[in-house]
Amino acid sequence: YAHYVLAANGEGNLGKARYHFDNHQNKMQTPLSYAYLGGALKLLGDERRAEEAFAKSVTKWDYKDHKNYYYSNLRDLAGIVAVAKEVGYDDFAVGQLENLSDELRRRGKWLNTQEKGYLILAFRALMIDAEPPKISAKNAGITNAKKNPTANLFAADLERNPEFTNETDQRIWAAVSIDGPPKEAPEPVSDRIEISKTLYTKKGSKISGGVDQGDEVVVAITYKSKDRIQRSVVIADLLPAGFEIETVLSPEDGNRSNGKNQGVYAWLGNLTGHQIAEKRDDRFVASLSLGTSTKRTYTSAYVMRAVTPGDFVLPGAVIEDMYRPEDYGLTAAGRISVTADPEL
Repeated sequence: YAHYVLAANGEGNLGKARYHFDNHQNKMQTPLSYAYLGGALKLLGDERRAEEAFAKSVTKWDYKDHKNYYYSNLRDLAGIVAVAKEVGYDDFAVGQLENLSDELRRRGKWLNTQEKGYLILAFRALMIDAEPPKISAKNAGITNAKKNPTANLFAADLERNPEFTNETDQRIWAAVSIDGPPKEAPEPVSDRIEISKTLYTKKGSKISGGVDQGDEVVVAITYKSKDRIQRSVVIADLLPAGFEIETVLSPEDGNRSNGKNQGVYAWLGNLTGHQIAEKRDDRFVASLSLGTSTKRTYTSAYVMRAVTPGDFVLPGAVIEDMYRPEDYGLTAAGRISVTADPEL
């Protein structure tokens, strides 16, 4: 990557790039590393080594390392397309688009931040010198026609059978996004990460139905990994509409390991420390690293107060591996009522 950045900014060293390729390429592991070195060699004028490096980049898909959070086949495919297009290997870049499309389809919605970032780089590289598409539409309206033709369709629009036609002899890629509220709450999930959520009174009694206006509710979220791998996870718990967060609990508020000076909420047991923990207007958010033990259970907790009378949806708490987003857990949604206090 350093060779590529230097070469792209006119500061590359052809001799050092060649030496790296000739003597250290077998130490390189990820497909993207070959593309970056190949891109540097291409910019520095060594076509033969550049072509060899790009050719090898798409033969290294057997690389696996669960400690490398940032790597995935999708990330590296997108990076290879971006680099190849940036250095002028257009045919090679276009030749990988089918593989990239297949990998995107396979992954579906489970994309991490690295993958999203490299996909943006790939799309930008492909579009930066592309001719503006020419699309005609029947039974539909198009906006931004000269740069990025877009049609916003509601359910009623689909009933008119809209049609779109490519008016050029160039291949055009279409993206379809479907948005809408779900008819039902999502089912609970414990896919490689277990999670549960329990509501308590301040004295430790479980809450099953409703509370009074002004009451404080302790929300405890417990979770554990099912796999013996290091994880960086994020936890998010949306609040019911009639509640506000009072405070996020820390390990000092729970059961201390020395058995002395127990916290106010010692009945919750040991509470987990977080790298980040935030009380937001509509949710509790925290992040931390989980160890490799599958036996250790973690507990995050916060206190919320019932402020508005009514009957509200109680959203499920979700935990997600930040770099393996398909590994996640979700608790069941429910309902909680708040009875009005006549004195408030």
